[in-house]
Amino acid sequence: MPRVLQPELMDDPALSSADHELALRGLARINRLSLASRAHLAPLKRLAMRLGRPVRVVDVASGSGDGAVALARAAWDVGIGVDLTMTDISERAADLCRSRARACGLEADVLVLDVVESPLPEADLVTCSLFMHHLTEANAVSALDRMRAACRDGIVSVNDLRRCVWGSALAVAVPRLLTRSRVVHTDAVISARAAFTSGEMLGLAERAGMPGARVRRCYPARMTMTWDTQ
Repeated sequence: MPRVLQPELMDDPALSSADHELALRGLARINRLSLASRAHLAPLKRLAMRLGRPVRVVDVASGSGDGAVALARAAWDVGIGVDLTMTDISERAADLCRSRARACGLEADVLVLDVVESPLPEADLVTCSLFMHHLTEANAVSALDRMRAACRDGIVSVNDLRRCVWGSALAVAVPRLLTRSRVVHTDAVISARAAFTSGEMLGLAERAGMPGARVRRCYPARMTMTWDTQ
């Protein structure tokens, strides 16, 4: 299946605030049921044991903040402290991140920035979920390079869609069962076609200066790339 990268409705500046927020809520529901945030929990635990202090987590392209907040809460459940910073290019998304963090009683920094163009704050763990498939290969390498630079003595953990027939089928069916958002219905199919394969993701990591990066397949039709500086 060749990769096909097309503009998504979520990226349209003319999208109304109501449609944008409905789409983010729909995506949050899908992410929660697919256990997306759990992909980053194992490296977070590993760092907590290594550091012996709260882990500084910078989450890239946080959307509504559902994944990053869920990860922080999962860490709390096992006794791990987290200093969380969420980032997104969208002011709308940043506002939702702040609201979600407050609703959960979580103190978190929220930054509006474009990871392709701007450096990230220093972190022990840089996480990124379901964002890489939005990017061209060149921009994906640039984003990974920013993550690597922010994480000099820690771990980068990137969870994303994996391009395959099964993933394309799920993209058609699942969003229609879980959300009323026409944006999510459309963009899910576009995203499945734009996703990288496991081999392509490894190639991007190598080009971004991450020797020894690993990619593992995970449920459902997704993959997680991790790179540990040590």
